Amino acid sequence: MQQKEIEKTVSEIMPAECGIAKVEAEGLNIVIYVRNIEAFYRNDQLIKQLAGAVRKKVSVRVDQSRLMDMERARKEIESLVPKEAVISSITFASTFSEVFIEALEPGLVIGKGAWCSRR
Repeated sequence: MQQKEIEKTVSEIMPAECGIAKVEAEGLNIVIYVRNIEAFYRNDQLIKQLAGAVRKKVSVRVDQSRLMDMERARKEIESLVPKEAVISSITFASTFSEVFIEALEPGLVIGKGAWCSRR
């Protein structure tokens, strides 16, 4: 499947409210950047539909323009995670729209229902 076909397929499947910023190949995978990740999370079958349609592994990331400033994000993380978690480091991988939190008690960082993976 060519890049243009993949982009067309993705735009047909993704709800418009997700706000697709770009679709690009990353090795053998397809990465979809969206402006509204909450809209994407509303349908737990969406990633499965996308991967099946393009027949590749699909990653969905928040568009760089929608990411919080790193210092503000660090402060928010520190205010949300209980002190008992004992955070030893917070590392940002802005290229991948990810943050890694290293803590003595990771269960307290993840929280009930894995809330941090959806913020």
